[in-house]
Parts: sequence; structure tokens; C-alpha cells
Amino acid sequence: MHQHYRKLSQGRGLSDVLNDVDIHHKHLHNAGNDANYTLKASIACGLAYAKQQGEKAAQEKHAAKNEEEV
Repeated sequence: MHQHYRKLSQGRGLSDVLNDVDIHHKHLHNAGNDANYTLKASIACGLAYAKQQGEKAAQEKHAAKNEEEV
């Protein structure tokens, strides 16, 4: 999910993903913690992607409106 969101050709480690979405973490490589942080990172990436797409759609709508007015 993070790879698609950031348009990366290769995936990143959990620590890198968490840092990218500003989630403080500690004690990785523990099954329970990794599962917890993976879920949090997935939600954060999904929300960030949705926000990014919403902003893109709003910009396109605004540009189309401006073209109609010209």
C-alpha cells in the first residue's frame, strides 16, 4: 500500500514506512508490535492516499471551472 501511495518501484521496511507517515514506533521485530504498527501504517497510508486523491480531484474540478469561465 505504501509503495503504491508513494509511487515507489520497490517496497520499504516497516520502520521506513512508519517514519514516512509520522508514526512513532519502538520495539519492532516483535510479532505483536509489528502487527499493530502494520495496521496503523496501513490505515495512515490509506487516509493519506484518499486525501491526496481528493485534493487532486478538487484541483482538477477547479481548473475545469476556470476553463469554463474563459
